[in-house]
Amino acid sequence: MSGIIYLPAASKELQATIDWLADHASKGHANHLASVIESALFEIAEVPLAWPVSRLSSRVRARPLRAIHHTVFYLVEPVQVVVVAISHMKRRPGYWLDRVE
Repeated sequence: MSGIIYLPAASKELQATIDWLADHASKGHANHLASVIESALFEIAEVPLAWPVSRLSSRVRARPLRAIHHTVFYLVEPVQVVVVAISHMKRRPGYWLDRVE
């Protein structure tokens, strides 16, 4: 597997979440979220088939990040992993589905 790329919408959402946390919670909280996500993406890149297919789409896998209440939704392609969304576990389930259809 050569790497991980983000759909533009997923990249924007992640940055918006980190910025919001830095402004409204703390920079430490924002850094923690970014660190947990970075670690999860490293794991996904190493073993992309380790996490189950999402209940919402048979093409998308879901890597839950319970410590930060988010899930990384991603596609496994022949040479890369494509991050579709990094979504809060309790907000707007499935809002990202149109990104994979």
